[in-house]
Amino acid sequence: MEKRESILRVKGLRFFAFHGFYPEEQKCGGWFEVDVELSLPISNSIDDELTSSINYESISAIAKSHMAIPKKTIEEVAFSIKNAYLLPFNLSPQQVFVTVRKLRPAIHGIATTTEFTA
Repeated sequence: MEKRESILRVKGLRFFAFHGFYPEEQKCGGWFEVDVELSLPISNSIDDELTSSINYESISAIAKSHMAIPKKTIEEVAFSIKNAYLLPFNLSPQQVFVTVRKLRPAIHGIATTTEFTA
């Protein structure tokens, strides 16, 4: 059966973490969201088993483990998570995009989020 590129997205994973440049952010923490997009070589029809795809819980667990390690920038967090998705699965993602979104960033003015996609 022909394999083609398919996209698996897990969006809006929410974590409380201690990322931030400023000491207050590192001490008090804040809320973040993570979106993961994996481009996978999946055929037009699969056998309805997890071995034919990727378990969503695994995707969440990888993001959670990296969100627990404080970083100064969301860029570094995004690259850390992205690199982790290139290794552990039966299906090797051909492309990975990770967006880390900081909710209520500590900037002057009105901003609901900042985000970076790696």
